[in-house]
Amino acid sequence: MKQILKIERKGNKHIITFSDSTLINVSSDIIKRFSLSAGQLISDRLLDQIIKYIDYLEAKKTAFRLLSIRNHTAFELKQKLLRKKKISKEIIESVITELTDTKYVNEQTIVVDYINEMIRKGFGPMRIKVDLKKKGIDINLLEDELRKHYDYNKQKMTILKLLDKKHFQLKSISVKDKQKVYTYFYNRGFSYEIISKCLGEMHD
Repeated sequence: MKQILKIERKGNKHIITFSDSTLINVSSDIIKRFSLSAGQLISDRLLDQIIKYIDYLEAKKTAFRLLSIRNHTAFELKQKLLRKKKISKEIIESVITELTDTKYVNEQTIVVDYINEMIRKGFGPMRIKVDLKKKGIDINLLEDELRKHYDYNKQKMTILKLLDKKHFQLKSISVKDKQKVYTYFYNRGFSYEIISKCLGEMHD
């Protein structure tokens, strides 16, 4: 057991001094939440709960700061919060769960926005899959959204735009140059099946 000797307000924070000379900085929210006051006896269990809640608020604050810069997937947030060595994995998981439940982390929106951005840049579904899997996106969600937002017709339109932009000529094209065209589109994330089908239709 420890006794709270005094609680001093310093700006937006309160400094709590314990009988063993331990000092902790807390917010007004924590004072109210745990009904803390000078002279109060604090068990080790309660002190542990207070410290965990402080870490929880700090993790949540950091998460909101990161989200204010750009959207993050749950995986990305977790990796960045794990760099804060004093914050436990349990607390990080709790923060991410809350942010996901309240839609501050919305992976469906992230996927759809990224698909549309990559379509504008002229990349294919395979490239999109690789990029978003690195961000920890669930493969089922990813494939569902690709089917909805990047079907064959949209892929064909993207390939047509790139053909025009790069001035590729398909008529009387040599085998070597044709292979270069295939390689170009494959490297941008289109499957050989889609490339072959699109170019075959255009050539006909």
